[in-house]
Amino acid sequence: MKLKEKIQHQLNIGFNLNEIYSSLGEEGFETTEIDNAINEISVERIRTRRARNRKIAIAVILVIAVIIFIKIDDHFNNVRDKNLRRNAKFTLGYFTGEIITRKDMSKDGPWYLCKYEVNNKNYSAYKSCNACKQLGHDLFKKKHIIIYDSTDPGSSRILIFPQDFSEFDLNQDSIIESMRGN
Repeated sequence: MKLKEKIQHQLNIGFNLNEIYSSLGEEGFETTEIDNAINEISVERIRTRRARNRKIAIAVILVIAVIIFIKIDDHFNNVRDKNLRRNAKFTLGYFTGEIITRKDMSKDGPWYLCKYEVNNKNYSAYKSCNACKQLGHDLFKKKHIIIYDSTDPGSSRILIFPQDFSEFDLNQDSIIESMRGN
């Protein structure tokens, strides 16, 4: 067994430095050899600890970045929803049958694409396929109500289910009645 390995073994089983010097001195090792080996072991341990600490720091930074991103996203979603409530207008849209499977929208599975028009300009909205499964083919047979921000018509939501209307504190029946002529 090499000197460094012997020292490492003795450190692992709980020897203190005096015991290490004593036992290795009895085996014929010089004090300077023992000093050099202990210094090398210390440097290796420091490097290992630093590398581990770097990995931990990177992981912590990534976690913090994800949390910040989620908070910013929530903030903008809340702002968008507030603006949608404040500047609400309604139109009708239809599902194209196209399924969107972008990675940034994969949280609720694939999404159905819905098209609508405001002031002769075309816009798109999306609804989770998981949410629409219960409608089946009826989803494509009729138009659906779209709530959009009159100051930013691209900011919209598709209102299909009662919970969609209640999310915006809207009376589903009165909205449907007001849209009958469209």
